[in-house]
Amino acid sequence: MVYITDDVFAFFSEKELVARAKNENECRYFDKHGYTSGDATRWTEIHKLPPCGVMRIDREGIRVETEWPLEGVPNTPDRIAFRRAIDSAVEALLLPLKEDMRPKVLCYSGGVDSDYLARMLCRLGIDFFPVFFRDGRIRTHDREIRNARRKAARLGKELQVFDLTDCHSEETERAIVRMGLFDRHYAHCHFYGAEEVVRRWGPDAIMINGQNADSILSFGPSEPKFTSWLKRYLLYGKSLTVKRMIALAIGTAFGMRLKVPVAERDRLRCFYDNFKYCVLDDAGEAASYKEYLNGKIDQLRSRQSFVSENNLRAWLKVFSFIQGSDTQVVVQSTGRCGLELLLPFTQLCIVEATLRYKEEHRELYKPKYVLKQ
Repeated sequence: MVYITDDVFAFFSEKELVARAKNENECRYFDKHGYTSGDATRWTEIHKLPPCGVMRIDREGIRVETEWPLEGVPNTPDRIAFRRAIDSAVEALLLPLKEDMRPKVLCYSGGVDSDYLARMLCRLGIDFFPVFFRDGRIRTHDREIRNARRKAARLGKELQVFDLTDCHSEETERAIVRMGLFDRHYAHCHFYGAEEVVRRWGPDAIMINGQNADSILSFGPSEPKFTSWLKRYLLYGKSLTVKRMIALAIGTAFGMRLKVPVAERDRLRCFYDNFKYCVLDDAGEAASYKEYLNGKIDQLRSRQSFVSENNLRAWLKVFSFIQGSDTQVVVQSTGRCGLELLLPFTQLCIVEATLRYKEEHRELYKPKYVLKQ
């Protein structure tokens, strides 16, 4: 018998789950990243439907197939075509909101992603409320609020700041713990922030969030910091010597033996199982764990023929990080409050445009250049 649910707690109590047989490799992956890989969970006999997965049930039984239509997309860098494709995709998703009378709330940090969405909403004549979820325990929030308030004012909008520092509810805290969400501060902001949105605008409000732009457009860190540039160089850079110097510096800083993966199989595994967005091989990691992840990558490659390593990277991003902890925080917090959620950057056509038009050298020095004015 097969049970299908979007909530494992519908069948098992937390005590029962603790007692079930564990998938030790997935437990290790979860401890590192805050989510499990592909179609696996932390339990050997419990599986999840993978991204781009389709379950078919017929007389022959039950089978899950992976449908990923972008393995053959060639890379022909074109900055103008890239921008047009992104604009067209986001506009098509947002335009129906113009006739929708429900309140529209944009999670607005003033960063590249949310500022792009705010400018697009203004250009389309769609009214919205820019909000910032503040947690006083996060030291950078006050500086970010000043920046966001200034940028919102340029668009003729007043930033609404929800101070959630002292918010606490046993029910909400249990929900965060129960879902196994990794970043507790991020979860605190969004779970209590979603509750505040409902209090102010009601459960019919529509939440708009720029989540996943980093994963899809940059494949990694996009902050204008030197450390972020070093991580991007490990991904996009050409000089093996420079990469080895970066690996030595990072390894020394964290007391780890890190090396640059050379073979494609190792590069893909290190991309899939990265250390703080660094595509580096941890020499101290167990060989059995590495082979487990290699097996997952080999399984994907055997199903489809990818025209480039970059195309497989895009699929690995979808297979891993896009279902990761930060994304789940946004999805689960709004879903718990009954809010409709729009994630404009998660459209398949945007993934395709990124594969087709992105220029990696430009991305190295100007991350997410396609969204900037």
